[in-house]
Amino acid sequence: VKSTENPKGSCPAHESVAKLVDGDVKTKWFDRSIDWLGMTTVVIDLKDCCESLGEYEIFTANDMPQRDPITWTVAGRATDKSPWLLLHSALDQSPMDCPTERYSSYGRYKLLLEGMAIGKSHPVKEEMGVMMPQHGDAAPATNSP
Repeated sequence: VKSTENPKGSCPAHESVAKLVDGDVKTKWFDRSIDWLGMTTVVIDLKDCCESLGEYEIFTANDMPQRDPITWTVAGRATDKSPWLLLHSALDQSPMDCPTERYSSYGRYKLLLEGMAIGKSHPVKEEMGVMMPQHGDAAPATNSP
């Protein structure tokens, strides 16, 4: 991952958005602004780190189950000027479908990459925007190129 950003986010230093992709399920990202904004956005820049991102995984955090994400959308684009394209959506989940144990995986989610160019000259995406409109406390997502 080249960089992570949480525009309009308000994170404690020890729970920054970089923790979302550090590969350690014992760390977490927490955005306090979700309480007043109702949603949050994360931008993960994958430029030059991999040819494509085929799947991702989200884990519950160590505390506060009410902050675990229930719905989210993943979108990607090849450049800053390209339009965002929907890659995955988890909008129809019920809270009952989400894990309740701490440090538990929601499962691996495949991204919809049909019709997108794959390769170094036309990367599938360089950025990934994640919107979590329900809760803002999540342990790291992992990625598998």
